[in-house]
Amino acid sequence: MVSTKNVRIEWTLLAKEDMREVLNYYKQKSLIGYNLVKDAILEAIISASKSPEIFKADNLKKDNNGNIRVFTVYHTRVAYEITDYGILVLRLRHTSREPQEY
Repeated sequence: MVSTKNVRIEWTLLAKEDMREVLNYYKQKSLIGYNLVKDAILEAIISASKSPEIFKADNLKKDNNGNIRVFTVYHTRVAYEITDYGILVLRLRHTSREPQEY
């Protein structure tokens, strides 16, 4: 029997707003696209919560000790922090936008 560990996923206010903006963009284009992108991002976040180190360390985070990770889904770059309780989603950013250190 496979055991599942209880992990939490939390979002910063910025990440919640970023997610709304990303989904609104796709919703205006296509409801199918909206659902695809939403589901893909959420599935990747759930995967990250179960295996936090599955994605690479974020090279745009200053002084990153490896606890800030990043992945890209449908041109959306998602940064999250590995915490004691699970993960904290920090921000989402479209890959066509100018990269920003933070």
